[in-house]
Amino acid sequence: MFGEIVAVQATLKGDRSEAPYRGWETGISDDLLYIPSRAMGAVVQFANDFLGVLSSSVRHRLDDFMLELHLLTTKGRLTLRRMRQSNICGELDTNLPLTDLPPFPEPVPFSATFAPSVHAFVAAVQGAGVDIATGEDGLRAMEVEHAIVVSAQAGKVVPLPMGN
Repeated sequence: MFGEIVAVQATLKGDRSEAPYRGWETGISDDLLYIPSRAMGAVVQFANDFLGVLSSSVRHRLDDFMLELHLLTTKGRLTLRRMRQSNICGELDTNLPLTDLPPFPEPVPFSATFAPSVHAFVAAVQGAGVDIATGEDGLRAMEVEHAIVVSAQAGKVVPLPMGN
């Protein structure tokens, strides 16, 4: 949505063992590359010098709070607050004029995102066009998550190679 992520810098406090949830019964797999720690903060830098700030914590209940996303530009800010299980889209807070953009989506529960993902995956395997995230997008997301973990462990900015 905002171009390629070219670098991340992150701090993690605590580790996966503190996560109060385990296994598929809660929608979180132990096989995920990154499960939020006690506290996480990351700054992501995009190729166009756009910055994004991510924060998360296992201290928040998933049904109340999963993630916040803050996007800062020279023209203003765009924030998605209170992204949670009952509304993965969150609540939009911005000082940008959004008159030329499509309307913000209606609330979507986190659980409702799985079926469309599976249907799109099957369609892609069958050769149909993909109009949502591609396999390359998913791989890139994992690369970014991995860079967040590496950045936190190394205590430095981690550059990412440009995606294809």
